[in-house]
Amino acid sequence: MKLYIHVAKENWILDRIASEFSHRWGEHVTTDPRKADVVWMLSPTPVNDLGTPVIATIQHIDETKYNPSFYSALDSSVTSYHTPCSKTKAFMESRKEFTKDITVLPYWVNTGLWYSAPKEASRALVNAPADKYIIGSFQRDTEGSDLVSPKLSKGPDRFCDYVERVCSLRDDVHVLLGGWRRQYVIKRLTDKGIPFTYLEKPSTQKVNLMYNACDLYVVGSRYEGGPQAILECAATRTPIVSSDVGIADEILHPNCVVDIENTIHFPSKEEVDYAYNRVMERTLDSELGYIEFFQKSIK
Repeated sequence: MKLYIHVAKENWILDRIASEFSHRWGEHVTTDPRKADVVWMLSPTPVNDLGTPVIATIQHIDETKYNPSFYSALDSSVTSYHTPCSKTKAFMESRKEFTKDITVLPYWVNTGLWYSAPKEASRALVNAPADKYIIGSFQRDTEGSDLVSPKLSKGPDRFCDYVERVCSLRDDVHVLLGGWRRQYVIKRLTDKGIPFTYLEKPSTQKVNLMYNACDLYVVGSRYEGGPQAILECAATRTPIVSSDVGIADEILHPNCVVDIENTIHFPSKEEVDYAYNRVMERTLDSELGYIEFFQKSIK
């Protein structure tokens, strides 16, 4: 079985997923779609009949931006769907546009990239203060159309609200930001006088250190298929709280999946260990069922 992976090449998480899959299962991957037995659309878009099975991955769907005509067109051009998240599957099943089979297969964590490291050294290497309570957020939060409006699906407003509530409990909070399009959060923190360190486009190696520098990571998203930060925090043993979104309830201790708008929680060591043990069941070396899934799509 040969698989061609279509990805948008946006230098974002899907590119890494495609790269890691190709490295792990390279004998099943071809860079020539004409030689493929199956086309895997990690970046789904409607296509004409390719003469081969087409599997489209739906990471997540922002229900406030749902476009029925796009998904109806996509449905007519694919063989079946994959999603890494049961919540995404449930939403898809509630919509008449999706008529093909939907399979949930989780993404993995690459323990060669994400692992624990000493906090003091990690902070020094990312220029984070050694004596502060550091709260992390490494995902984009602003709409690309104007770089001002918050990308509400990612919950940057809820992240800032959470940080402000923590600041009401302690006076040593420092925020560590990573990624690009962070204008909304930066303005909110600046307006409230909350100190922060911002690394705009850090390397993966530096992001691993950033996780290890944190006392707490906060996911305030409204819609996610992951987020990958949940897997990465778990693998680096970074304390994390998350809204009940994406795979949060599959990895994190129940105490750490919170009402993000009304609850403050500081994860215990036992809760951090719980997430670590769960994510170790989803390493890149695990047999997660992808090859069998693609093979079954071949008629």
